[in-house]
Amino acid sequence: MPGWAFFLRFYLRWGLILSIDMYGDRGDYRNQVAQGEYMPETQDFSEWLDISGLVFRIAKTERDIQAVYECRAKGYKRFGERKTEEWVDKFDTYATQYLCEEESSGCVVGVMRMISSNRGQLELQDFIKIPLLLGDGESLAENSRFSIPADVKRRSAVKMGLMSLSHLHAAATGHTHQVCVASPRLKPLYEMLLFSPYPGNPNCFRHPLSGALCTVMQLELNKARREEYRGHFWYAFTYEEKHANVIVDCK
Repeated sequence: MPGWAFFLRFYLRWGLILSIDMYGDRGDYRNQVAQGEYMPETQDFSEWLDISGLVFRIAKTERDIQAVYECRAKGYKRFGERKTEEWVDKFDTYATQYLCEEESSGCVVGVMRMISSNRGQLELQDFIKIPLLLGDGESLAENSRFSIPADVKRRSAVKMGLMSLSHLHAAATGHTHQVCVASPRLKPLYEMLLFSPYPGNPNCFRHPLSGALCTVMQLELNKARREEYRGHFWYAFTYEEKHANVIVDCK
């Protein structure tokens, strides 16, 4: 078994539970882990990367956008009951919306958005300054508003597919970096996806929804394509396996 595969299996079995115990984020995360929200549905990591039967694409129509907002609201019920439109904010006016839908039913089971620094302010700039990443020629793609409803079974596969779509789309549209925020329990997961903490100071803030102390994470998009990362599961999953159901449409 390759070294990364052993680490991934170990992390999927123990890492997420240990990080929850250590940091004690607000909310009943033990119950959410038991329900499969943060743990994969199986200890076999290959199923965690199995995205068959799911379609990942960019929302194009008004109907798509409404489906994104409705899925976001369902997943965010853990933060409190609100109307769908109350989870829509100023960044949605220029963000790109990603969705995952079941191939068999067409139901949207996961969503995320990308905010481009080419089009306006990033959401995380409401909380910290990021001057080190906004130099000449730098273009940032921020992932945010990730949401999967509680009754979705293949949560890990949905997350991996959405992350792959966002990665490929950001690179295809000329962005140099992806950025996101990670709570303590999920920071190791993003590091496995080749993200690293933003080098600026401060690079943490307390998230207004979860109350967790989140770290700003960055990924240099060219880094993930370097020869040295051949054999890494994220390189193989994103660049070598050529998933036809991850649709990068830049039109």
